[in-house]
Amino acid sequence: MFYDYTEILEADYFQTHRGIAEDLAMQILISVLKGDQNYHYENIAFVCDASGQILRLAPMIDHEFSTCFMFPDNLSRHNYWFGELQRSIEGKPVQPDEYKDFPNEKERRLMEKSATCLHRNLVYIKEHYPEVTAPFLKNVSRLKRDLLQKRESFFIRKAKDYPDHANSDAYRIGKARYKDHDEEKAAAFEKQYGGEGKEISFDLMNCLINYEVQEIIEQMEKILR
Repeated sequence: MFYDYTEILEADYFQTHRGIAEDLAMQILISVLKGDQNYHYENIAFVCDASGQILRLAPMIDHEFSTCFMFPDNLSRHNYWFGELQRSIEGKPVQPDEYKDFPNEKERRLMEKSATCLHRNLVYIKEHYPEVTAPFLKNVSRLKRDLLQKRESFFIRKAKDYPDHANSDAYRIGKARYKDHDEEKAAAFEKQYGGEGKEISFDLMNCLINYEVQEIIEQMEKILR
């Protein structure tokens, strides 16, 4: 799911350290572009000197959580989460019972917040950091052109030591074992979902990812211009 950064950008530190706030705004824009489902407050890291004085914002991490690369073995799940990314960027109001299929109330509330927060982030950055949105828009325009004209430069290819299978259900094993501390459930999931999973179709994923990134760029351009 996705996260709201407006309160963090409103924090006293970022209000009084404009340069670092601009760097954070750019990181947020990049996280939206790649549909990062793991870029949240815990990922804001700083480079400090020996005394603990903040020098600058640290580079982004955890790029593997990009929505466009998730669930290559399960297209219905992949398409669902890409739709949620587009929905959050669009920011249309959440309808009653829109997320009724989430029985856990806490998860349901988080999904409802996630459904509009990227739009809120983009509007805030557009209004408060025009000096950040301008170069971002220039660069994504170039990226969109290259995605059309140099498609194969962005293709993922099967290679030695590169994973060529995916198992989108294997996470259930670790969740049961390490988060829920339920070894019995973990063992059952291991029996049900263990194994290397399905072979990845790189041709299909390359076409899909290229299309999806272009779609996200166009959505962001409409809001940020």
